[in-house]
Amino acid sequence: MANPKYGSLSDSARDARRYRNLLLALSSAIEALQGMERNAPSIDLVLHRLLGDLADALNAQHAFVALLRENQNRSEHWFELTAVWPASNRIGRRLDPSPVLDDLSRDGKVKVIDPLGDPSPSGIQGLELFDATSAVLARMQTASQTRIVGICNQRTPTFGPYLAADGMALDSIVELVALGARAGERRRRELDGI
Repeated sequence: MANPKYGSLSDSARDARRYRNLLLALSSAIEALQGMERNAPSIDLVLHRLLGDLADALNAQHAFVALLRENQNRSEHWFELTAVWPASNRIGRRLDPSPVLDDLSRDGKVKVIDPLGDPSPSGIQGLELFDATSAVLARMQTASQTRIVGICNQRTPTFGPYLAADGMALDSIVELVALGARAGERRRRELDGI
């Protein structure tokens, strides 16, 4: 019988797998940053390469990157999918504005949405394209653009719900890539000035 103070063995195994997958995603992010330093690829290409690792690390069915877009007079905005895992045929599709996406794009506070104990949770407004009922969303801010990086729907429900720690992990990996992108943008501006 497991000691309730320390959790069950299955909890430990699940946590060890989650930790391993997060480390693999972090390693991928570092490799992507090194690639940005050498080759200056587009930020969306870098994020596209990371999405599968992020989905694995956070036990998600879907992962995506959505770029905030506005019309000429800024009277309308939407989020355009620039990278999607596993269904890349959704690239270019729109996510409609919603309170969750709009709040995140403004305040940058990670959103972890996972209704605990609800046998039939409702869909998340703005993420209908993914039939999302649970999600972890982080903002990526570069000098000139705002992106939402998200994962949604548990791949394996026995891994437990999304937690604040999952939000912190996603936010940290996204911020690493954003730092690399901002440094690259600064370097390009400096070189253009020369």
